[in-house]
Amino acid sequence: MDSNIIHHRSELEILTPNDFSFDYKNVKNLFETNKKSLNVGYNFEYLLNNTHLYACYKNGEFFGGIYFFEDSELEKNVREKFSIFENSKNLLFMNGFSTRKNLAENIAIIETTTNFYGQDIYACTEKKPAICCLLKAGFKNVTQQNQCEFRVYKFAQNHKNIT
Repeated sequence: MDSNIIHHRSELEILTPNDFSFDYKNVKNLFETNKKSLNVGYNFEYLLNNTHLYACYKNGEFFGGIYFFEDSELEKNVREKFSIFENSKNLLFMNGFSTRKNLAENIAIIETTTNFYGQDIYACTEKKPAICCLLKAGFKNVTQQNQCEFRVYKFAQNHKNIT
């Protein structure tokens, strides 16, 4: 197994951009295809250079990407809408994109990658498939009902301090 492969769980592999098998073209195409539903304003090059990006493969076939990033301008609109972030710094956020019909694989990827980091992780979405995936992977809703058009979910690293 190549040393750049982060994780190999049965038929699932998680690769970094440093891996020679990382499929830049397909990762970029899937990101660009899903960019509007991700509700992000940055391009693939920004994603590649400013986040921890992982490509996800099942039986050698690329099916999605997941990325982590520290609180920044990327989530400025989120910070302004939710009081839970008022006095917080250096928060870690997660986002991802995938082909359809990969719920179990996406859950496994989220469960694995969230354990790479020793801190709480936040994700923001209004998409029902993403919400289902986050909840099944251990995230909890930390927003008030009707607070905003989308919700903030938190994965508490120690699973005890969910606010």
